[in-house]
Amino acid sequence: DITDVGDGKYQIYVHFPTVEGQAGMLTVPFELHMTVEQWRNGELVSRTTHPMTLTTLGKNWIADKLGGI
Repeated sequence: DITDVGDGKYQIYVHFPTVEGQAGMLTVPFELHMTVEQWRNGELVSRTTHPMTLTTLGKNWIADKLGGI
């Protein structure tokens, strides 16, 4: 499961069985941001960072990778 907690921040929840056969869960926080640089005549004019939105396609890709696909 992936939960959007706002401002480019997400939580990934990974469910797995433990050695004892119990249900285990791993929670992984991550942030998704983009840095935008504006250059003019070879000079850096500005650099800003913006939170990004994870699309359904991106969420599915992450779930596939965590699931071993």
